[in-house]
Amino acid sequence: GTAARSARDCTVEAAGAVGTAARSARDRAVEAAGTAARSARDCTVEAAGAAGTAARSARDCTVEAAGAVQAVLCEATAIQLVNDSLASLVKGSATIYDKAMDAEYLATHIGGGNHRMFDGGHTLWGAAKAVHDAGGTASEQAAGYVQGLARDVTTTKGLPLATWSKDSYESVSNTLHLPNNWFYDLNSFDASEVIGASVGAVMLVLQWRKPDADRFGKTVGALGLASVVGANPLLIIAAIAGLARLYQTARRDGAGVEAFDGMARGVTAGGGAMLVASGVATLGGPVGVIVLAGVAAGVLGGVAMDRVSVAGIVMRMTTMLPDGRKLRETAGTAATRLTEAASNVGTNILSPRRQITGTTNP
Repeated sequence: GTAARSARDCTVEAAGAVGTAARSARDRAVEAAGTAARSARDCTVEAAGAAGTAARSARDCTVEAAGAVQAVLCEATAIQLVNDSLASLVKGSATIYDKAMDAEYLATHIGGGNHRMFDGGHTLWGAAKAVHDAGGTASEQAAGYVQGLARDVTTTKGLPLATWSKDSYESVSNTLHLPNNWFYDLNSFDASEVIGASVGAVMLVLQWRKPDADRFGKTVGALGLASVVGANPLLIIAAIAGLARLYQTARRDGAGVEAFDGMARGVTAGGGAMLVASGVATLGGPVGVIVLAGVAAGVLGGVAMDRVSVAGIVMRMTTMLPDGRKLRETAGTAATRLTEAASNVGTNILSPRRQITGTTNP
């Protein structure tokens, strides 16, 4: 009996030791698995963060370079290079469809060298009507339409946004005291301006979803300057849309100063690229050097301006004036009203569900 009890106790003790060892092994295994899982999760998070940072850096670099290219596309030599290069791809003898688009000019010689603005045959819809009236099969008309517009858009005069009456055109130009060439350019577009507007649209799209007020403001400032200097109507539309988005972002995040800073930096960097490109062109530099110098100046200027607070400089300067506080308040009110007006315009452009009833202010 004693021997049996001793054997039983030994068996129980052994079983207890085995259970303790099993629990200890299980706990260590669970702990090791948890540590490994946490390490894997942390590594994944770090990798995702690094990938996100790299993606943002790549996006910012792309936007920076695109902004510099946009500025260079305002220089006359670069514009001529783009148009001439594309014109060489579509050159050829005039077709019946080319003559149909020029029919009004050939009959009346209205407008002289600016006849496309007034003859009604060179807008997208006016050209389509002229080509249709000229006859031919559907495929011939389609080919003639595309070829005719491609030839015209690659010339200096480009294509008009809409047809003007000559009297109205001259009246508006004279009333506003606008240079004739700039006003004509504002109401027309050529191949280089289509490319410039496309570059601007890409710059906005890359930042549209979650815009940073400072960086998005820099893009909007660069586009706004390029659109006005180059009198690019397509880019003006993109710049207004971007300004509306910037205003919404700044108001939501309370980042008005950052938005202003960004716009000022964009204008400064873009202006620097334009000045360098124009300077090299004035000195008679080859086209490649003009483009490279302008792009390099734009990128380096953009990087350098990232360290400058234009708003801080303006505030410091105004404090040195006798009525500095009043001046800041007046400037702030004016800037707010301007951005609100631009936001309304941009919202109307971007809103596909907007209903227009009754008469509208043109």
